[in-house]
Amino acid sequence: MSEDNEKAKQMREDLLTYINLKGYVFAKSSHTLTKIVKCVFGADRRRTSTYSIVLRAALAENKTEAQIAGFIESRGGVQEIRLAKGNALSTKAKAELAKNTVVEQSLAKVSGEALAKQLDSGKVGQQVVIVATQQASGELVANAVTYSETAINTALSAYYSANKDSIKSKAEERTKASNDAQLSQSIKDAA
Repeated sequence: MSEDNEKAKQMREDLLTYINLKGYVFAKSSHTLTKIVKCVFGADRRRTSTYSIVLRAALAENKTEAQIAGFIESRGGVQEIRLAKGNALSTKAKAELAKNTVVEQSLAKVSGEALAKQLDSGKVGQQVVIVATQQASGELVANAVTYSETAINTALSAYYSANKDSIKSKAEERTKASNDAQLSQSIKDAA
């Protein structure tokens, strides 16, 4: 359903039609998997929440449909996965971990007169969230800019969730390099 083709578009439209027929109401931020689970189990909020958490955990680990049962079993069952969700890092903690990794990389430089009018020259060097729309050509169209700390932390947290393995390994590398530098300095000081 997440692909950009006619079949996926039709599936999304069919899901929306079913949701409207049943009269289900979702927040704009509701994940598609949550919507699907509610369509399967009905208005049982606890069951919908539990299975949505499990399926999103499987999605986060790129599990295929065929791997989901094994994934659930390897994690100790549905309830264990749901309970483990409570041990997750906070949005702010994820953002802090992602921040150091993000500032080390440069994907592209973006500029333009309309964009420049949206920027605050007093905030040079601070992070900003740019809301953009991806075009079929691969280009991005910048639609909005915000310096909101909440928006920045949420964006960094989402980045962390999608890239946590590489972020953790880079953080370990930085810690090791810092420890090595401190050890070298201590040796020099002792000599």
